[in-house]
Amino acid sequence: MVTSWSFWDNAFVVPGLKLKVARDAQGLSYSIVGEATAGTQLPSTINAFSTHIPVEAGDVIGIYEDGGGCGSNTTDPADVVVDVTGDQPLGTTAMFSGLSGSARFPVEAKVVLQPGVNSISPAAGPTGGGAKVSFSGHDFSGATAVRFGAQPARTFTVESDSLISAVTPSATAGTVDVTVTSPGGKSPTSLGDRFTFKTRCRVPKLKGKRLKSAKLALIRSLCRLGKVRGPRTGKVVHQSRKPGAHLPVGTKINIRLR
Repeated sequence: MVTSWSFWDNAFVVPGLKLKVARDAQGLSYSIVGEATAGTQLPSTINAFSTHIPVEAGDVIGIYEDGGGCGSNTTDPADVVVDVTGDQPLGTTAMFSGLSGSARFPVEAKVVLQPGVNSISPAAGPTGGGAKVSFSGHDFSGATAVRFGAQPARTFTVESDSLISAVTPSATAGTVDVTVTSPGGKSPTSLGDRFTFKTRCRVPKLKGKRLKSAKLALIRSLCRLGKVRGPRTGKVVHQSRKPGAHLPVGTKINIRLR
């Protein structure tokens, strides 16, 4: 996402100045997929403008001014320049012509990448909300919103560019997509961002598990650990509720270790 751009004006302002984004449509044919018109310009200074244009790898970012236009693929270390005649409107495809040599022109665009959610832990919680969850992904820095379906998280903290912790909202039972919004846009939905709101806990099989593993299994199932009998270093040999039973969220399950 292009979130801002700037242009250096000389002793005069540039008429009809626009930022243009074009996408390769084979050969020197490009489709115009985004544009932003410059605001008020001051001569002999760097003029910065806010915008919101989605971009992809390989897009060409350049400028247009009344009387001509040009573009440069910013991923090309040689800054190879191409140009097009006229102010091509959004959605059209135009033939760009290459120029000999390379050049740089006084424009800069700030690109912020779109966030993405890869996984959530735990991936289920009660419909009443209040569960603490964390999810991993990418480009979380600057996140402004976290939503579970249509509901905003009660609270969230950006721990790093790849980790967010959040507290779930109350919601109806069912599975929703968790999305993150940042200056780079809203994360796309995927299988890894699914979270399920439940009204019941399904008792897991605990026999043979050590205490820590049994506790984690109960948490994931939305049950709770009750009384623990026996040596804490042993394994579960008995549980108070049968595996597979459906009980209210938060039901305590007693265990015996040996």
